[in-house]
Amino acid sequence: MASDLTYRILYILDGHTSVAPSQDDPSIRVDRIGVSLLDSGDTVGWRLVKEADFIFLLTHGSVSCFRGLNRLFDELASRQVLFVFSNMEDEVAELLPRLKVNQADYLTIQRYIKCFDADNATRLHRFVASRFGGLSLDYEPARYPRWQGIYGQEEEDEQVYVRQLLDAKTRGVSVIGVIVPFYLCRSHNLLHVDSLLSCIETLGAKVLPIFTTGSEDPVTGEQGLSVALEKYFLHDGVPIPDSIINLMPYSMGVFEQAGPIWAREDDKTGIIERLNLPILQAYTTYHSAEEYRKNVEGLDAIALISSVCYPEFDGQIDGYPIGTRELADDGLPYYAPFAEGIETVAKLAFRWALLRRKPNEEKRIAIIFHNMPPRNDSIGCAAGLDSPQSVYNVVEILRKEGIYLPDRYKDGDEIIGRIIDAVTNDTGWLEDKEVLARAVDSIPTSLYLRWHDLLTQEVQTRLTKSWDKAPGTFKVIDDQMPVPGIINGNVFIGLQPPRGYEEHAEEIYHSTEVVCPHYYIALYRWIRHVFEADVFIHVGTHGSLEWLPGKEKGLSRSCFPLVNAEDMPHLYIYHTAIIGEGIQAKRRSAAVLLNHMEPAMTEGGTYGDLTDFDALVSKYLTSNITPAQKASLRSEILQQVVTLNLDKDIGYSEDQEVDEELFVRLHNWLGTLKGSMVRDGLHIFGQVPEAERLESSIRMLLRLPHGKIPSLLDGLARYYGYSEDVLRDTPEHIVSEGMTASMMIDRLTALSRQVITSMLASGFVHAPDEAELTHILGRCTGEAHSLRAVLQLAISEVYPRLMRATDELANLYLGTQAGFVPPGKGGSPCRGALDILPTGRNMYAIDPNEIPSHTAYAIGMNLGAQLLERQLEDTGKYPDSIAIVLYSGDQMRTYGEDIGEILWLMGLRPQWLSDTSDKVVGLEVIPLSELGRPRIDVVSRISGLLRDTFPNIITLIDEAVRIVVALDESHEDNYVKKHYDEELAQLLEDGIDPETARQEAAIRVFGCPPGTYGGGVNVLVETKQWQNSDDLGTAAIAWGGHAYTQGLHGALRREAFERRLSKVEATVKNQNIIGFDLYDIDDEYIYHGGIIAAVKKCSGRTPQSYYGNTSDPSRSIVRTVMEESARVMRSRLLNPIWIEGLKRHGYRGAYDIAYNMDNIFGWDATADTVLDWNYEALAEHFVGNPDNRDWMREVNPWALQEVAEKLLEAAQRGMWNAKPETIEMLTEVFLDCEGLLEEGGRRSTKE
Repeated sequence: MASDLTYRILYILDGHTSVAPSQDDPSIRVDRIGVSLLDSGDTVGWRLVKEADFIFLLTHGSVSCFRGLNRLFDELASRQVLFVFSNMEDEVAELLPRLKVNQADYLTIQRYIKCFDADNATRLHRFVASRFGGLSLDYEPARYPRWQGIYGQEEEDEQVYVRQLLDAKTRGVSVIGVIVPFYLCRSHNLLHVDSLLSCIETLGAKVLPIFTTGSEDPVTGEQGLSVALEKYFLHDGVPIPDSIINLMPYSMGVFEQAGPIWAREDDKTGIIERLNLPILQAYTTYHSAEEYRKNVEGLDAIALISSVCYPEFDGQIDGYPIGTRELADDGLPYYAPFAEGIETVAKLAFRWALLRRKPNEEKRIAIIFHNMPPRNDSIGCAAGLDSPQSVYNVVEILRKEGIYLPDRYKDGDEIIGRIIDAVTNDTGWLEDKEVLARAVDSIPTSLYLRWHDLLTQEVQTRLTKSWDKAPGTFKVIDDQMPVPGIINGNVFIGLQPPRGYEEHAEEIYHSTEVVCPHYYIALYRWIRHVFEADVFIHVGTHGSLEWLPGKEKGLSRSCFPLVNAEDMPHLYIYHTAIIGEGIQAKRRSAAVLLNHMEPAMTEGGTYGDLTDFDALVSKYLTSNITPAQKASLRSEILQQVVTLNLDKDIGYSEDQEVDEELFVRLHNWLGTLKGSMVRDGLHIFGQVPEAERLESSIRMLLRLPHGKIPSLLDGLARYYGYSEDVLRDTPEHIVSEGMTASMMIDRLTALSRQVITSMLASGFVHAPDEAELTHILGRCTGEAHSLRAVLQLAISEVYPRLMRATDELANLYLGTQAGFVPPGKGGSPCRGALDILPTGRNMYAIDPNEIPSHTAYAIGMNLGAQLLERQLEDTGKYPDSIAIVLYSGDQMRTYGEDIGEILWLMGLRPQWLSDTSDKVVGLEVIPLSELGRPRIDVVSRISGLLRDTFPNIITLIDEAVRIVVALDESHEDNYVKKHYDEELAQLLEDGIDPETARQEAAIRVFGCPPGTYGGGVNVLVETKQWQNSDDLGTAAIAWGGHAYTQGLHGALRREAFERRLSKVEATVKNQNIIGFDLYDIDDEYIYHGGIIAAVKKCSGRTPQSYYGNTSDPSRSIVRTVMEESARVMRSRLLNPIWIEGLKRHGYRGAYDIAYNMDNIFGWDATADTVLDWNYEALAEHFVGNPDNRDWMREVNPWALQEVAEKLLEAAQRGMWNAKPETIEMLTEVFLDCEGLLEEGGRRSTKE
């Protein structure tokens, strides 16, 4: 006890937690301070900690928001008692052993806090002072109120109220349920709740508001959320509400012992399953209304986690803020109604309710294809998805279920053909009058002006700035705006309008604030108000709606995604592995995500001359032949190396000395190519992979271990007495007569196909017994138990989950009925994550506080070590500075491997809540003696999405920099400190005040401007508004030169960015799934290629550039970008498997070739990655090969023309030294396509 005999109680509170004033005994003193005060190192705050006898750490969310937690534990004196309260029960379990509070006392204190009014606060203080301080004070147990009921109704009146609601429903009135957390009722903090209920009623709906706690506690009498939902929202087993608004933060699953409240995957008895209603999450923000309006972040970090991230785990629809945190006259905080957010949430819930009540034959549905860039070759662009055929499947199920669709389509290509027959976004081939004549409808500018006048003044001002006074000129013809798409009965199938960047390409060098055109808004308003759609469905990954300017999360009416989406129920078909971008659609357009499977993949193998060459090298290394024969074989191999351009892959020149290591390198490189995974076609929404694609999909899901069950290849290896790890780690070793380890991998791969094919032929109902295995594989020379375990997993888990790909369509249809689409984890199932399947679920991400996890940090360490090893090998020295590109989706899939790499390079490791928890609570310095190398400076170029989804990562990196620059180390040992000190000295010399100079010198995280997204480079490439890589570097700097720290959010710091880049000696971007590579996604060249161009511009030298890969987390690898380019060129782009797979998908398949060519061109423009022989081979493969050329010309001549045009542009710009005959061939094809398209006689359908 304190020396003055006063028992001192201290509350440490986060921004969302408050403590009621209490009437305490004179012998008790109570102080309150904020977490942020201690995190800032405030001496007064830490003095209060030191003086306190009993400390309450109360957090609204995770305790990981308190970075000083470990320091708090370290500084506790023996007399001091700490109590930690967290809404996260797993955290309580981890922390309880570290507290000087036994479980019984913990539960007692927790029960006081559960109803923490002034009286219970007083009782609690007397209890702890008596129990832990030895004071002779009487105390009473906590007293509890009514924990749950219908809000605003006395308990005895509840049944009457319910009957009134049921009567109203029979008259066609919608009922909206509202879940009010008990703690708001306890604190009488309900103004925003009352406003929400009133707003719902003004819409013509009835409201059923209930209040409840989340968890069950027999001692306090709490029955918990599940009981409340059962009791108040169901009547005779039928739901009373038509939709639900939930105001309770966190995942409802937090309060369930057996898992999420929606019940386990196949248990249809869960209360949420039985309600089968859309649930919208509405929330409050810690910001005041004034702060919210000014703040482009929208939501504070605590509200982001508690009210957005965690509710997504339960399949809730992300809503909007309905309350802001204000201070009353007495200084106490309260939630004030946020009127525009309340109206938005109420209308959205009402529209979902109307959708549920409307008969199918009356429902009107809008299906929207993406079209970026807005060309006729790219209609329905969607990563890994055959979107036209998927829409055909969607249309067919809608027809079957009674949606009015009088016309039938033959297939997806016919849908595309009909759209092109009407009007698309690419009208350059048509005269204005023909555009209006062919359009399915047009929007009078007079109508748009009425819509425009209803927009907020801020939106109108930004539109005028970018596009002139409404309606502007973009897509306006004779005072009309054409609608791209077709109408079939009650279904509109259209194109998302152009983003409009192409019209502002020259501004991209300097301006990052172009908003969407007037036309964009007009088209979405037409869908909502003229076509009168009840729900819209966006098809595939991804569109532009969710990326429009505005607040980063917690949107307002002045945010352009909400301007366009309005109150529309929104379903979005999305690639399961592209989780980051999907989460953006959830949070910025209130989308229900229907995730779909990855396309089937298979090993690339060898083809053409590579097959024969592989045989030659294998023969050379394994055959017992005479020296003369070996010399002859050696000569033939060396000749073929040059002929096949493999010399460029492995860095061989004819004038260098040849040793046996060269042939080993060739053998290993060929093994890498053969083992590289290639997509075999595209996924079709709602369809199970067929034939060979089913077999390969099963094998891909078994390519990595699952717990103690080994991979399929390892099971086969063990069957013969080998180990997959050993075989892969030493591919050149001879493992049996005439066979290297690499060749054994080839053999095991072939056998894996045989085993799975055999099981499929027999119905996939049982694993092969010993006799069957012997028949397929021959005699077992190792052990068969491991293989049988893998095959049993295939039968019990893999195959059934794949068969449920049909859930995709079923749950999409469920969404059109305003039913509850069950939640499911996003990510790549092929990365050892079977629980991601089945798809067709409402995709969610991860807990941001668990970055980096223990495992991710270990993998990040390995990536960093390999990166430095390669840099030493390539340059002979450690890099002073590395630039790394960070995506949000990568962190979600890997739990922060990139962040682990950054921390390790700087010589730090995370401090976790415990050895068994991944919650990060601080950072620890790795001593130089342990590190064994200098601390590397790391500059991070983050995506706008990472900024939005992981503000804690920005904080963590910023914290890391500040720790490292403060170390007492030499510049030779600490490159971060070296550059910091140099920058600080220069800033001070320039007259900058010391505090500002220290902050500026520590900036290491850069990104695009607040509320915007992208890198700018692609717009210049696509519109040809560039001359050299310096131009592209300038755009990358303009878009990336915004600083992010704990104190800066996107502040323009272009010169600081340039100074950091001038010191960069290496760049890196990591990939972690097998389904994508550097030429597969435009973001790769936009961000990584862009940063390479920017470094070249700022430093005058080309940096070493690397590409890390952790698609097999246990076997990460770092290659140079040039090596990765060579791998992708040979294993996928020129591989017949890839194009033959695309041919099954007609128009959509051909587009992927044009899209990849765009990306190849972009990489070469920014980073000079494409060699002359690459261009020649691509030209011959896609355009010169008559089979491939004629197919593209038949199904998508726009794509063929785009491929030819890109190759010609590259030659004209001097990016390759093309053969004259190649230029002649490309020109001929280009002109042929141009003539064909000008005639307007061909579309994507076969005639």
